[in-house]
Amino acid sequence: MREPSTAVVHFYRAALAHADVWRQRLDTTTNWAVVTNAAIISFVLSSASTPHFILLLLVLLDLFFLLMESRRYQIYDIWHNRIRLMHQYVFAEALSGEARWDEERVAEKLGELADDLGHTVPRISLFDAIGFRIRRNYFYVLLVTLGAWFLKLDIHPSRPTSTAEFIGRAEFGPLGGTAVMTGAIALLVFALILAVRAPSDRLINWTQQPSPFRRLVPTGWLYRPPTAEEIEKHPENDEEKD
Repeated sequence: MREPSTAVVHFYRAALAHADVWRQRLDTTTNWAVVTNAAIISFVLSSASTPHFILLLLVLLDLFFLLMESRRYQIYDIWHNRIRLMHQYVFAEALSGEARWDEERVAEKLGELADDLGHTVPRISLFDAIGFRIRRNYFYVLLVTLGAWFLKLDIHPSRPTSTAEFIGRAEFGPLGGTAVMTGAIALLVFALILAVRAPSDRLINWTQQPSPFRRLVPTGWLYRPPTAEEIEKHPENDEEKD
């Protein structure tokens, strides 16, 4: 067992502070989105004369908040990963009072952490960060916004007498009602796809769990385990999976 040095303890406290600041920034962006949606949806549904396309513009504003929050999540993930490495290879051993990993592996992982201090490039792509934030918050925000839009089309100025009339009310500028409604549904489906394929941050026995998509779809459909010959040729690939 190795005791954490004073430098490691101070660095851990600094990493926690950085992660906490970026976590607060994530919450701030989400609060902006929720408050803005609540105010505009209340305004649009309060009067029959208020045009429905304001809610479509609100969706664009939600996407702007989503992009901003995803960029912030990329920075948060850097500090979150460093904290997890220290939890696993420093503090888990110190708290348990026994060696959990061999010295070579601990030295390797802590060396990777030391090298990571010289990099400020996000570990997670913007595309994956967007999917992760959709799964956490913004799919529900988009669902409520588009749900309010459908409700607006249904109740104002009066209940539609047919499906064709309901779809026709979705007309926006040069776009017909069918095109606008198809685009809205397609956006929601695309957001759902991004959400389920985004990586997970869940840990079980120090192993990061796969994305919801990979948990739902049988592994054999997506991944073929390497053969013994392939492992012998590229043993590092097998070590990475461990």
